[in-house]
Amino acid sequence: MVLKFEILLPLYDNDGREIEDEKIQTTYDEIVVKFSAITVDSLPLMGDWIHPETGVRYANERFRACWVICDDTTFNMDYFNTLKTDLEKRFDQESILIYYVEVNII
Repeated sequence: MVLKFEILLPLYDNDGREIEDEKIQTTYDEIVVKFSAITVDSLPLMGDWIHPETGVRYANERFRACWVICDDTTFNMDYFNTLKTDLEKRFDQESILIYYVEVNII
């Protein structure tokens, strides 16, 4: 089975400060080295999120979506679980959204 992992990277931290370009580039580079590819959406996304435990609402004015298509392996699943934790620290976020869907390649 093949999976598509999509990552929504913030362009601003929880305090409204712009994320440094090198943090975003480092993230892209790490993923390319790991999977030999990454796709990045050229348009920023917008959305809000309410923290389920605190009730604090975060206005996420801009996100950059990127994704990777890879095999469904325990190793890859572990990688993305670890990446989520690393990105939350790197980007100073309460949570980073990473999700996956099954892909059927023609």
